[in-house]
Amino acid sequence: MSEEHRPLLGNVSVQEYASIADQYESTFQVLPYRTYVEQASVLNVIGDVTGLRVLDVACGTGYYSRLWRQRGASQVVGVDISPEMVQAAQKIEAASPLGLTYLVRDVGTMEVLGTFDLVVGVYRLHYATTGEHLDQMCQCIAANLVSGGRFVTDTVNPAAARQPGYYEPYGMALYAHDDMVDGTEYSFAFTTTQGMISPLTIHYWTIARLEQALTKAGFTDICWQPAVVSAEGIRELGQEYWARHEAAPFCIILSATRL
Repeated sequence: MSEEHRPLLGNVSVQEYASIADQYESTFQVLPYRTYVEQASVLNVIGDVTGLRVLDVACGTGYYSRLWRQRGASQVVGVDISPEMVQAAQKIEAASPLGLTYLVRDVGTMEVLGTFDLVVGVYRLHYATTGEHLDQMCQCIAANLVSGGRFVTDTVNPAAARQPGYYEPYGMALYAHDDMVDGTEYSFAFTTTQGMISPLTIHYWTIARLEQALTKAGFTDICWQPAVVSAEGIRELGQEYWARHEAAPFCIILSATRL
């Protein structure tokens, strides 16, 4: 695959997200996974955000941007490459103002937007289309962080199950295969209030390649852990319901500190 510069998400993925902007917010209501696994795991790794300046990359409709503000962040800026997603986030902000700023930006080429203590990217790095773009994303993120600031991201697990239908109980589908290498294109889909959306295009990156990009951008203390089910999720739906996910987590959480 050529390392020439291309839009971070690629034209296909930008169009894909434009088509689901009005449905995306509903995934937090219809998929217990998003609350009991994804959100719980991200919150557990990040901890207290009181008083922090937060940059939310790949903010989508602003769900996490609002959450950081509600949990005490002093400033939150959300960026997304999809104008439709940003417009949806701005509409929610206008209806219930929290003092949030949303911008249309490609994370791989964005300028320094401010001085932030924390950058969060839920579903971000797997949209890098080439190794060069992966490096560029990490470099742009690092440029927006203070020394000692943290980057936390949730990304599709390189070791996720490949079997067709494996994540169907959780309202998700992963279309992958066993011989993927860094940069391989594959896809996933999830359920909204209108049913299962069309697959979204992503790219496969190993832990080693992700860590290489972060190190090159000036990050240290790089660690990762599988997304796990919260105690509340187990109480609500039972251990058996989550057994397949616990055996092969859909996502991992990566955390790193800027030098």
